[in-house]
Amino acid sequence: MVANLSIPSFSNNYIKGQNVKPKIHVLAVKDKSKLDKPVIAYIVVERTEKAKSYNDGGQIYEASITLSYQLIQIGITPFRTAQSFQGGYSDIQNQVSLSSVSAGNGAIFLDLQGLCGQRIGTYLMNEIVMWAKQWPDANVNPIRLSIGQATTDNKDRRNKFYESFGLEFIYSDSDKKEGTSKPIKVKELKENLKWQKNIEVIEMMPFIENLMSNLNKQQLDLVQSTRAIERLGKENQFARSHPFKWLVKSIWYNNTNYFILLILIIAIGLVVWIRY
Repeated sequence: MVANLSIPSFSNNYIKGQNVKPKIHVLAVKDKSKLDKPVIAYIVVERTEKAKSYNDGGQIYEASITLSYQLIQIGITPFRTAQSFQGGYSDIQNQVSLSSVSAGNGAIFLDLQGLCGQRIGTYLMNEIVMWAKQWPDANVNPIRLSIGQATTDNKDRRNKFYESFGLEFIYSDSDKKEGTSKPIKVKELKENLKWQKNIEVIEMMPFIENLMSNLNKQQLDLVQSTRAIERLGKENQFARSHPFKWLVKSIWYNNTNYFILLILIIAIGLVVWIRY
């Protein structure tokens, strides 16, 4: 029997023959308009699923999923808090919510300053949608769009975000600032994989190992730089104390090959002169 040495929360798991993403993983986010540039943000995501069944191992009558996320920041932020996307299912109501752990109404907010429009919300919502696909004939609880969220730079992005998952809306105004999604079954929801263009899902252990490798490299570079500075300091001190010796030494070390060549030429010349 081979032991599983991986940490369950950090590694892919197989449940009923299906590959399940690690409970805790990292999103490496690039600017979607500058894909050739380095990663602009790392985000930790924790996936928590709960389910209740009528009997042990029987039909599920209530389930929920929570995707908690937090931006990895440099330095200590005393009031750092995690945000979340949530989903819920109720067998009694035959209903799925894409915004709440219950089958009721909820709200969806992506509070990552400076990262709006980078498809992070698309990744999180897609995970909720794919989780809900377990109950294809369940009704999707209506999504209500608030006029308070329909700011100039957010309205179109918000509307397209929901529509990309197959939701259609009945708007209460011509500017499409406020409205409610039309009735739809879970099986009619669409998978959205656009996030794959600029986001990479990384397991936690490889992410930590890469950080440690980079840290070790930086420490080695620091040691080498410190030694080089010390050598330069000693060289500077020697130059001030013994300027003539330092000059001769510098000329010799910087032109060693030329001096050796000159000596060889002189030696050959002497040999030829002595013989003839």
